[in-house]
Amino acid sequence: MITDSSPKRIIFLDYLRVFAFMSVLIGHKFYQNIVDLTETLHAPHITQQYLINIFLSMFMGGGAGVIVFFMISGYIILHVLQSESPIKFLIKRVFRIYPLLIFAIFIEMLLVKGPVHILTMLQQMSLLGYFFKTPLALAGVEWTLRIEILFYFLMFLLSFSFVIKKKNYLLLMFFTLFTFTLYYNAPFPTIGWNKAYLSMYFPFLFLGSTLYMYENKTINIYALSSFVIIVFYLCFKLTEKYHTNWLQTNFILVGFLIFLGFWALRNKDYIITTAIDKIIIKISLLTYSIYLFHNFLWSYLENFLQTFGIHSKIYILTLLIVWCYIVYKFIELPMHKLGKKIATEHIYNNVQEK
Repeated sequence: MITDSSPKRIIFLDYLRVFAFMSVLIGHKFYQNIVDLTETLHAPHITQQYLINIFLSMFMGGGAGVIVFFMISGYIILHVLQSESPIKFLIKRVFRIYPLLIFAIFIEMLLVKGPVHILTMLQQMSLLGYFFKTPLALAGVEWTLRIEILFYFLMFLLSFSFVIKKKNYLLLMFFTLFTFTLYYNAPFPTIGWNKAYLSMYFPFLFLGSTLYMYENKTINIYALSSFVIIVFYLCFKLTEKYHTNWLQTNFILVGFLIFLGFWALRNKDYIITTAIDKIIIKISLLTYSIYLFHNFLWSYLENFLQTFGIHSKIYILTLLIVWCYIVYKFIELPMHKLGKKIATEHIYNNVQEK
């Protein structure tokens, strides 16, 4: 969910970010509209029905988008750690994630009627709520950020070792061991509608990193394929155990295949024009703000517009995008730049001292 703004952008990730937040947004706010549309189609053949099911899986609950988000993070974080020091990485991630998150949770607190529990809010803002069994903020979407922040911290710790840059087979062995550990231990989190979600979906962050390793020829296709099979098999087993309602869905496979498809076309300049690239990059910059605000802010925007007799979801979406652009421009972007400046000055000062 965190965009890379280095001078040399990885464009295919921007396309994936746009798909991912659209999948989540549509899954949360427009899914029934999509279902109603597909029901108007005359599709008696089993192949037609299967294709419709695959199409719906792109948006169902935003699941495919979440898988893509996790794989993007796994891919880009390992890429970033090839050139950034651990401390620079940590500083930039903190300024990239927390300022807008804290602002979003504060806005949600102001809008929700009822008593304010400061400790709960602080635990949510820290993204460590899983360890305190804290209720999820931002109408539930915070669960993915809790998982991502643990991945960032894990990669931060690993970045002090030699496995990140030189010994990727050892890194893959660590990923595999960690994945099996998540599977054989108690489900995490242990309660709630997102029970075992960390156990199930954390390995998809590893999967993004593993694909990056294969791309850079530090592991072979057999190692990559073996890890893909392990991740999918264990995720399916955990789904069967804890979330039987997802057994008839394909969003995990669809999300993985969408990421794989864009990754396979990453160097095909003739597929996408430069003009479209620029549009996609601008849209993708709003990924984080839209993800944070869309689920909890939607109903308040809807009620606001209804006071003027406006009931269309398109107007709600437009107002949401305008809001997200404002908070991106005046909070997220300045904080991101500040983090880069502090990280750069930290490195410069260390060099000067030496």
